[in-house]
Amino acid sequence: MRFSALLTIALLLSGCGVSKLRSIHYGDTAAVTRFLDEGTPVDNTYDGMSYLSYAAAHGNAEMVKLLLARGADPFKKSRNRTPLQWALELDRQENAQILRAAEAKKTAGLAVARNRPGNLDDAAYDRMRAAAGMPPETRTPVSDVDSPSRRGAPRPDDFAVVIGIEKYSRLPEAAFAENDADAMKKHLLALGYPERNIVLLTGGQATRGAISGYVEEWLPKNATERSRVVVYFSGHGSPDPKTGDAYLVPWD
Repeated sequence: MRFSALLTIALLLSGCGVSKLRSIHYGDTAAVTRFLDEGTPVDNTYDGMSYLSYAAAHGNAEMVKLLLARGADPFKKSRNRTPLQWALELDRQENAQILRAAEAKKTAGLAVARNRPGNLDDAAYDRMRAAAGMPPETRTPVSDVDSPSRRGAPRPDDFAVVIGIEKYSRLPEAAFAENDADAMKKHLLALGYPERNIVLLTGGQATRGAISGYVEEWLPKNATERSRVVVYFSGHGSPDPKTGDAYLVPWD
């Protein structure tokens, strides 16, 4: 084990990234802080080793604390070992103690994120996250425009298909698209559209088959000459590369 550890050090200190690894190896917190401030990702890897795993195996406790404080993932594996496993393998007991606490804190934080009590308001939930070492929850801004308070007369013959696709299967995110679709449904309800007459398709529900089925079959089957029909789409569009015709892009 000792021989392999020395070999690892030799390999890591003999190529590009050598100055950053030396800074971690020798506990130069000022240098490490500087290159992280310059934009180097804290979970960067070199030759298969993340900065935190390298610090756990060869650095001092202050370096491990610094990288964790800057957001390094205590569960990120390097060469099939977590930082804690590296610290234990090379008998870095102080580093191991710090990493055990970091793993426990992150595990508790993930449990908090998965199991938000239903009676907590946003401020109380953020305090709960802070106690588990987590940042405040990212929330979509809400405007009063998105939540109309007035309601029109019921219109039982009106129908709508509302589509919002934010996270695509193989495309970049269309930010706030699902929030737009939710707001549109609220406005239709305020205009008197019955809840049962509004189909809301978001995310993975908004496949090509589902959209085609509701637009080409469900609407014609239910709408009458008295109906107001709305089809609303928020998401990506794309031109046909040959004809230039514009198309809506379903989730899939």
